[in-house]
Amino acid sequence: MKTLNVCFFLLLISCHPKLNPSKHYQEHGDISSLKAAFKLVPKEADTVTLKKILGTPVNFGFDYRYYSDSIGPKGCPVAAVFWINDEGRVTEREIFEVCE
Repeated sequence: MKTLNVCFFLLLISCHPKLNPSKHYQEHGDISSLKAAFKLVPKEADTVTLKKILGTPVNFGFDYRYYSDSIGPKGCPVAAVFWINDEGRVTEREIFEVCE
């Protein structure tokens, strides 16, 4: 009986859907899923790839911003910022408190 319980438990956890940080961020905007999805973006990604992974950004033309629901120590929102070159590729990226 104990073996049957262990097998049932293993079956349950193997069938549980994996957490998709990209989808979770797009639905909830939380900082932990933003950080996890941020790691999924290739270093020299293009804007199409960014949108596939993180969704629709706040587009400033020269950078794409993805805001989280978190507020930093200065009272400003925390966001992932991707700087974009003329070819539409990421040149730099960082998560930080955006105070403007």
